[in-house]
Amino acid sequence: MKILVFPSYITILELKDFSRRKSGYGYMTWDVARSLAERGVEVDLLTRFNITKGLKFKKVNILEHTWFNNISTFNFLNLIKAVKIIITDKIRLKKIPYIIFYHISMGYFDKLLKSHNYDLVHIHGIGYSTLPIIETCRKRNVKYIVTLHGLNSFSSSINLPPREKQIEKDFLRYAEDNNLPVSVVSTGVKTTILKYLKIEHSENFKVVPNGCHINTQTVLPSLNVREIYGISEEKKIMLCVGRIDNNKNQAQIVRAFSKLASDVKDNLVVLFVGVEGTNGTFLEAIKDSDYTSQLIFCGFIDKEKLPVYYQQSDFNIVASITEVFGLSIVEGFVYGVPCLTFADLDAVPDLYNEKAMLLLKGRTDDDLAQGINKMLSHTWDKNFIRKHSQKFSLEKMAKNYLKVFKSL
Repeated sequence: MKILVFPSYITILELKDFSRRKSGYGYMTWDVARSLAERGVEVDLLTRFNITKGLKFKKVNILEHTWFNNISTFNFLNLIKAVKIIITDKIRLKKIPYIIFYHISMGYFDKLLKSHNYDLVHIHGIGYSTLPIIETCRKRNVKYIVTLHGLNSFSSSINLPPREKQIEKDFLRYAEDNNLPVSVVSTGVKTTILKYLKIEHSENFKVVPNGCHINTQTVLPSLNVREIYGISEEKKIMLCVGRIDNNKNQAQIVRAFSKLASDVKDNLVVLFVGVEGTNGTFLEAIKDSDYTSQLIFCGFIDKEKLPVYYQQSDFNIVASITEVFGLSIVEGFVYGVPCLTFADLDAVPDLYNEKAMLLLKGRTDDDLAQGINKMLSHTWDKNFIRKHSQKFSLEKMAKNYLKVFKSL
């Protein structure tokens, strides 16, 4: 099977051209491509934003993508399409260059479809950047599948213009009406889609959970997390991993911490790992809480060092308003770390096991504080949790994708 994988970008720390954008999306889209290649699929990969001369890496053929490729295949009709969208959708000024770029680069993509005999194009995400890709696949009669790594249009905590949220909803309706294949990363996401479409069942939306690196035999950096942050041995460490923003909802953890009994607070430290995305309001919340020695902002931690944080933590906490897969939950499982989170998250149905997670039905600060108390008082079986993580390996993810691909 020969496929073309098309994400907006990928993150590969070992390669300079692919290390500038670091995000869960970038890491995961690369893991999908690499895992498929390791199972014998012939994988070409083209991104929207990574400019590169092309290379073969980890069995994946990363295609050349240069400015010359885009300019030499320029088609004036694609520019007209871009202008129409800019006018019709009243695109914001800073977004206009991106819309133009998305469309003028379609000449190169079209050239690839004509010169390569792909069985399938695997598109990651839906939006202004991928709609032209879908249109070109249709025009060339090339089969494609769209993977949604989340839903942007069903939560006020996700900051996107209304028109961009409507693109996603329109696509979901179009996919169902036209029997287009779409994969989603959790059962909860599919449930949300079916509720929106007001249907009970659909064969067009397939659940393929994300995967995670399960191999714990890799030599980890010799870091001592307790030493770095001045945490004594008798204190428990609760880890919270993810971009600091309104959706990840770390501010509620700060509020809930203040409601804990004094003896609990004195014996617990919460480490917040992630890029600060609140313009400093989260850091101010920690400062105002008077618990700066127990609520510690670690900032961005390199991916190769992050496993050390899981390995040396006692608990994991996810307080997100929306969470479609919960990669940080699975990453914790790999090292035997149990997770406290809310029962209504999309990620929960696929990940939950009572021996690995504690779920909260309520979402108040008091509910979260009570959950923290329960986490600390419960005895957790790390070996069981590690075994539970095997269900979410990259190998299993690739196998599930292949099953869906072959069905098409």
